[in-house]
Amino acid sequence: MTGAVVPLRPASASSSSSSSSSLSLIELSDDELMGLSAGGDTRAFAALVRRHEQNVRRFLSRVVGGADAPDLCQECFVRLWSHRERYRADGRFTVLLYRVAKNLAFSKLRFRRVRAAFSFSRRPSSIKPTRP
Repeated sequence: MTGAVVPLRPASASSSSSSSSSLSLIELSDDELMGLSAGGDTRAFAALVRRHEQNVRRFLSRVVGGADAPDLCQECFVRLWSHRERYRADGRFTVLLYRVAKNLAFSKLRFRRVRAAFSFSRRPSSIKPTRP
């Protein structure tokens, strides 16, 4: 039975249209979901978020640490939603997703480095105070 799609639960005549549409969203590829999202379908985008959120958060946690990962993960999906009309399905969706996540993580790390360099709360050990 290779290549056959196995439904998660049997469809019944009394099931609501929202449950059957959510089942069909589960079966769609990332590119198809992003295409629906480009048309403004929030349920399709929510399915993408549910599908990838945990892995993106785990990736960001490894790069920037656990405290900033949830906020960066949310920002990653917000940026994807904001630019959904410009999405081209000529590559894999996950490549774009992790590229956005990586860029956000590197920006956060760069911000930390700059903030630490200009912090007045601690003095670098290489600078000796001078007395008049």
